[in-house]
Amino acid sequence: MHGEGRSIARRLDFDGAQSNYFGVTPARGTALTAGAFVGDVAQGGSCNAQVLQLAPHCHGTHTEGIGHVTATQHDVLDAIPSRRLKALLITLPERRAADTTDALPPVTRAEDRVLVASDLAAAWPAETTPDALVIRTLPNPTDKAHARYTDSDDYAYLTMSAMAHIVSHGVMHLLIDTPSLDRLEDGGHLAVHRLYWGLPPGSTDRSEATRSEATITEMIYVPDDIEDGHYALALQPAPFTGDATPSNPTLYPLEAS
Repeated sequence: MHGEGRSIARRLDFDGAQSNYFGVTPARGTALTAGAFVGDVAQGGSCNAQVLQLAPHCHGTHTEGIGHVTATQHDVLDAIPSRRLKALLITLPERRAADTTDALPPVTRAEDRVLVASDLAAAWPAETTPDALVIRTLPNPTDKAHARYTDSDDYAYLTMSAMAHIVSHGVMHLLIDTPSLDRLEDGGHLAVHRLYWGLPPGSTDRSEATRSEATITEMIYVPDDIEDGHYALALQPAPFTGDATPSNPTLYPLEAS
């Protein structure tokens, strides 16, 4: 049985503070106009109706599939299960790249903040094989829910060793509160993404992937009062086709039957 769910999505406020990645134009909503009709009651319209403009990868919580890095299209909706998943929530501290012996992505600076394999191993309960892994990073201020990311130093990314650890546990749905698994400026390698999907370095050929049905959900926000541990998870994507779609991942506590 499952109790009441808690959304770990970042709410996208089209008129207020909102998350932003890569310095793109903010998401916005404008009144629909069609002939003499205006979709704004304040302007004399009969009802409110908005046209929304957003980039799923840059404006909040989104779930992406292997089509993010392949030459051929692959609809992420085909990879997102409708059932609830067995999920593990863990919290990881940031480390300096210069202080780890982990294998690192091709473009890494000594001062970069990274998430390392040893912390993953320490946080991972023995003999646990979840469908989904949810990663909350520290520090975890409340304003992370609408943080702006314009520089590689704005967030911690995964080392290659950390990703290898995740893959070795068979995780097929990875959720994280950063805007990307990789460094913002990484020379286009997206090495950690490719390792997760089982793609050779630099490959854009989906047929070469060994984990093409895996998904990544980025820019979540997990409040501090949600404890680490086991949950049921519903990814709840918007029904938008493409390589990524906005989503509303929701955690449900597990209850004894």
